Amino acid sequence: ATLNSNSVVLYEGDRLFTSSFLEDCVDKYETTIIYLSTDKSVRQERYKERGSNQDETWLRGRESKIANIMTNMALMFNTEKFNNNTLEEQTEVYNRIIGEIDG
Repeated sequence: ATLNSNSVVLYEGDRLFTSSFLEDCVDKYETTIIYLSTDKSVRQERYKERGSNQDETWLRGRESKIANIMTNMALMFNTEKFNNNTLEEQTEVYNRIIGEIDG
């Protein structure tokens, strides 16, 4: 893919993406937020495979954080949700991101 000279792609899982950071991006730039959703059982298997050791309290905190972002009125119209449980779904996400980069 050829990166559109006006495109910036950010991706991160937890530390950077807060409601306030995303609101600032949406306010200042043309922003598309791509949210990847996985079934809890798939997440648990992925955690196990990579040796993650976060406790249930921490994991519930992440779920609350995402729920708050997804219901934020300033963000919801700039957010696209994709399932991320299978290789086929990951391919769909990849194609969407490449489409955004190519403009």
